[in-house]
Amino acid sequence: MLYRNAFAGLKADLAYVLALDRLEQLVLLREQIPTEVLEAAGLAPATTRLVVLSEFFDAPEPIKETQSFPLVHGQRASDEQLSLGVTMFVRGQAFALETIAGVDLPRSGGLRVAKAWQTLDDRQFLIESCAYSALAPLLAKLPLPGQAQVESTKSRLRRTAAVHRAEDAKSRTGPPCG
Repeated sequence: MLYRNAFAGLKADLAYVLALDRLEQLVLLREQIPTEVLEAAGLAPATTRLVVLSEFFDAPEPIKETQSFPLVHGQRASDEQLSLGVTMFVRGQAFALETIAGVDLPRSGGLRVAKAWQTLDDRQFLIESCAYSALAPLLAKLPLPGQAQVESTKSRLRRTAAVHRAEDAKSRTGPPCG
């Protein structure tokens, strides 16, 4: 099942592959995520991670086994091996696709994707992430987004950051006295 243009502000698709022995979720980026967009949000490309959250409803708490693995520039990340009874969440990968006979197929040599199971606001999520700096060589092969789209995304990020800074400042000062 393919959901085209599934993300706001990013040309990317979401695909699900169902087979007898597995269910896969694929995020298919169709354009670069320019570093200037990250920087406009106050994010450093060297330490930024691209993150996908998948919500699970009424799922039992999984059995977790945490492993650590190396990233670029001497950094490390943790990855949770997750088990929900007979369902296992195995090691994820990020990879480039190549088109052969009109079919997009994964190239070998994928990057490891870290995963974690977290409860946020009483909701259960599988959180998958990969370092932007590790993905950069793969992203560089994708087309750039249009400049108008980049400027629109940067503007939205600046407004969002300004609102969050104002909320943070208000929460630090406390309620008005009177």
